[in-house]
Amino acid sequence: MSKLSKLIAVAGMLAVGGGATAGYGAEYRQIAQAEPPASAPASAPARPRPPAPRHVEKPKAAPVAAPAPAAVPAQAANTALVSQKLTEAGAACTGRIEDIARDALGGTKGLVPVSSWLPRDPKKHMASVIVGQDFGPEARVPHGLTGIVAAPTGQGDQCDGYTFQVMPSPLTCGEIQANFLKSGQPVADLAGFPLLRNARSQVALMPAVSGPGCIVVSVSLSY
Repeated sequence: MSKLSKLIAVAGMLAVGGGATAGYGAEYRQIAQAEPPASAPASAPARPRPPAPRHVEKPKAAPVAAPAPAAVPAQAANTALVSQKLTEAGAACTGRIEDIARDALGGTKGLVPVSSWLPRDPKKHMASVIVGQDFGPEARVPHGLTGIVAAPTGQGDQCDGYTFQVMPSPLTCGEIQANFLKSGQPVADLAGFPLLRNARSQVALMPAVSGPGCIVVSVSLSY
């Protein structure tokens, strides 16, 4: 799991997953009412007729829903989905992208990836994917954004990778900075936004426009 994911875990922002439910169709009985007895002429009183028996349709057996498929581990599903379009297109560096996704998308419950590549020669150029992340309705950070870029180095199948993540946090930037500096150090002031660095990534902290929250932007390279 990336340093940003660990930071989110420390802040208590792990998502809570949900299970699948199966639906059942409702069955109804239709009852046909008998027609009322016909009225007799006034001169000859009619003998009362017994009411016609009501026709009752027997209820059909309720359909049995197919069992729900077994849940797929979140990270395994994320990795396959993130690289799917690039693999189908024959793009380069899908292995590097899968490795980055496996580490960067931990805790994601649902995602939407959008991929980009060069169609005329996908094996020789960089490929990228931007992923919208859903951490679940009960998570303190319900949504996030991760971008992954990978490019071939020209040395066999080797690729370099670049990753950025954008996560809104309910904590203040000061609280996040204090926790990050336990294993990192300040680098620069980016026009009022502190830039921090540890062994694996650089993190910029941007105060939310309203409220006490903070937008955490993490950038890392992999070779």
